[in-house]
Amino acid sequence: MEFHFNNVWTALAEEFPDRPALICEGKTVTWSEFNDRAARLAGLFAANSVNNCAS
Repeated sequence: MEFHFNNVWTALAEEFPDRPALICEGKTVTWSEFNDRAARLAGLFAANSVNNCAS
């Protein structure tokens, strides 16, 4: 069974979209925002042929 952080982040974003995921220097990022940012970053990696090095 493979474990992927994106599955955890997506589940948390669906269950708790408005709860804080990160709090740093007075700024809060919700799980929904965190998941959106992670998806954009993954898209950027894919568009630039950055592959999964773990496999």
